[in-house]
Amino acid sequence: MKLAIFAALGTILSLAAVETTSAIPPGLQGKSLVVALQGTATAQPRVIQLPEGPVEAMCFDVDMIDLETGEVIGTGTDCLYNIQETNNGLTLTDVTIFQFNDGRIMSKSEVEVQAVANGFPNVSHLTGSVPEEGHNSILRSSGRYRNAAGRVRLSGAVDMSSLESNGQMTFNCIFVIELD
Repeated sequence: MKLAIFAALGTILSLAAVETTSAIPPGLQGKSLVVALQGTATAQPRVIQLPEGPVEAMCFDVDMIDLETGEVIGTGTDCLYNIQETNNGLTLTDVTIFQFNDGRIMSKSEVEVQAVANGFPNVSHLTGSVPEEGHNSILRSSGRYRNAAGRVRLSGAVDMSSLESNGQMTFNCIFVIELD
């Protein structure tokens, strides 16, 4: 699979995030947030500021859906970099920004991507990431989620069939955000 699309798109933008230092608000500790990132988006190159330094990534902005109500509750930004082809598909690093109406959570995960052989409609690949036990995959947070720590799990389906031709990818990904 050619990955030239990840190097050739547009102007690099900067995505700012807020560092936090005090305890997470009561009522959120031990809570799990379950959201879906759904929709079709065009890749946008951006510079993501990470604790280890800035990285260039291809980012996709889609609706963030509350799975209980089916309502749009914000925007999810999925930023992909360090993309490597493997015998079984792809591996990549995924920085996801969950922009809720009352705050933001930014996480980082190592993801595996595999082609689908079953011919599901609007799905070319399955994606997944299981967080390491005891590892905090939440990098930054703000608003109601200020100082959040925890793990983020991904189970998803994407359609990458238009990625090389027009830079678009369709997402149907479920994220479980486990707050400590």
